[in-house]
Amino acid sequence: MIKAVKTTIESKRIPLSFDGFRIVQVTDLHDAVFGEGQSELLQTIKEQGPDIIALTGDFTGEKDADPEDAVRFLEKLPEIAPCFYVTGNHEYRLTEDHYTKLINGITDSGIHFLNNCTMDVERNDERIQVVGVEDPALMGEHHRALDGAKLAKEIKDSLFDPNIFTVLLVHRPEHLHVYAQAGVDLVLCGHSHGGQMRLPLVGAFYVPSQGLFPKYDRGLFREGDTQMFICSGLGNSVVDKRMLCPPEIAVITLKSTFVPDVIIQEEKNFDEKGDTDNEQGQ
Repeated sequence: MIKAVKTTIESKRIPLSFDGFRIVQVTDLHDAVFGEGQSELLQTIKEQGPDIIALTGDFTGEKDADPEDAVRFLEKLPEIAPCFYVTGNHEYRLTEDHYTKLINGITDSGIHFLNNCTMDVERNDERIQVVGVEDPALMGEHHRALDGAKLAKEIKDSLFDPNIFTVLLVHRPEHLHVYAQAGVDLVLCGHSHGGQMRLPLVGAFYVPSQGLFPKYDRGLFREGDTQMFICSGLGNSVVDKRMLCPPEIAVITLKSTFVPDVIIQEEKNFDEKGDTDNEQGQ
């Protein structure tokens, strides 16, 4: 059974038109199957009523696997809501032909493939931004020398506007300090599988790229003004088992705490009037 993990992200930078805006995040499928033709998974996603769907990588399974099944699933998602896709490290394992087949299948279906770029999402003449950065594994030998400053540059090169609420889609959570340094508001990522096998009172004892007893395993984290949500995802990797970590999708609801200037001014005027009346009463 697929769990829909729900969380609310509050920010005064979220436009009022996006109050209640719902993002469903799907990640790390790894060719796992949920019902014939992924019927159970598709129904679970649809039931959440997403405004957009964030796809944060690793939809293929074994090395050199044909991505046909992943494409067949992904191409059904735009019927539910607009979709945005970024790569994970398992896309890197595909052969060149299979990688091309996956990306062509994604783009032909109408999914927005975000490869170090930014797209606006508009509502009632207001907007937020969705930024997508490719997984470092797809940078070939370059990723071996990739430090925080270079990763931050990749995000900056996506040309996002720091004055607008920004949702960053990436695969890996271990670079939270980099995402915070770049100045994004919300990060959605996967890769960790929530540890996949968790221990009571301990949680995840191993996560890829972080090792034993990881800092970033699943759920919501914060550094400065940047919030990061890690989804445990759907499929398995390395070990074909989950323990105390059921397959999940994430449901992220945006809540605006923005107070328009006109309201602030009205409250100020009211306070000033009240002070004047008090003085006259004395």
